[in-house]
Amino acid sequence: MSLTPNTQTNVRKKGYNAGVDAGEACQRRKDNLVEIKKNKREHNLLKKRRESLLLQSQPLLDASQNVAAAIEKKVATCFLICFYIDLCFMGFFFRGN
Repeated sequence: MSLTPNTQTNVRKKGYNAGVDAGEACQRRKDNLVEIKKNKREHNLLKKRRESLLLQSQPLLDASQNVAAAIEKKVATCFLICFYIDLCFMGFFFRGN
């Protein structure tokens, strides 16, 4: 009993263990590639967002330092005025006759 070529091929294929289906493997590679691209895009977006937040916060830091310096100057001025007024009430700057 002789087998035809197609039948021989089918018998031979059934004798081997089923390996990885080519279509499934291709689809899995495509899915992995898409996942890698998504992760890379997210990483780049987060990086840009961090940089923009840093750039936005820089003027705020400069402004807060300027405000702190202005407050410090105002406090020092008020202290000196109060100190001068106290000295005046104690009689240091009044000239008596």
